[in-house]
This record gives sequence, structure tokens and C-alpha cells, in this order.
Amino acid sequence: MQVYTNHLFCKNYNTAPSPSETLTSGKINYENYLVVADNIISFMSSNGYAPNYAGTSQGNMRYEDLVLMYSQILNYYNVYDKIPQYVTVLPWSVISNPNTVTFNVWQIISGAANRKNTYRN
Repeated sequence: MQVYTNHLFCKNYNTAPSPSETLTSGKINYENYLVVADNIISFMSSNGYAPNYAGTSQGNMRYEDLVLMYSQILNYYNVYDKIPQYVTVLPWSVISNPNTVTFNVWQIISGAANRKNTYRN
């Protein structure tokens, strides 16, 4: 992968025409997401549009999920000044479902403590 410091190269590309996915939830390590980035760059340079999906260690990841994953990686870099060792991914069908509910670790711990207190009383 080529890294350009202090340079930003922009070009107009079309979006993916027919995104599809066979992704399973899990972690993608930095070696894998860097290789995937190289593959995406190569595809887009050759075709002039974003790929419908890219192959990852967790399966084929659709265009929208790729944008989300690399946004998370860039945000991590912005906050910690280094790239993450891995990124956790979910299928787009889970992320885009308005009925999907997520909880963070502290919400789970708090809920467990409240439940424990309820049964004690």
C-alpha cells in the first residue's frame, strides 16, 4: 500500500452499481484491511467506480460496509494517531436494520447489576 504524507489525491468515482454481501460479524485485522484497501484502489483505478463488495477475512463486504469500516479506521487514527490493530464489523443487514438494538459494555454491566438487585429484593 502506498502512503502519501501531506498529500491528498481526490478523483471522482461512481458508487457501486449492485452492492452485495456475505459478511459474518467479527474482527478484521490491520493486515487484512490494508490488503483490502489496496484491492479497492486497484479496482477503482481500473473501473472508475467503487466495487460492489470486497473480499475480507470475514467474507465479502458490501460497498456501504466498506465505507463505514474505513471511516472507523480513520476516526481511530484521528483520535489515537495510529491505525487500529483490528476493526469489528457487522453485516450491513444488521447495521441498516432500524430495529437493531446495540448495547455497550457499561450498559450490559449496569443492566446485570440492576437485575441482580431486583432478584435480591
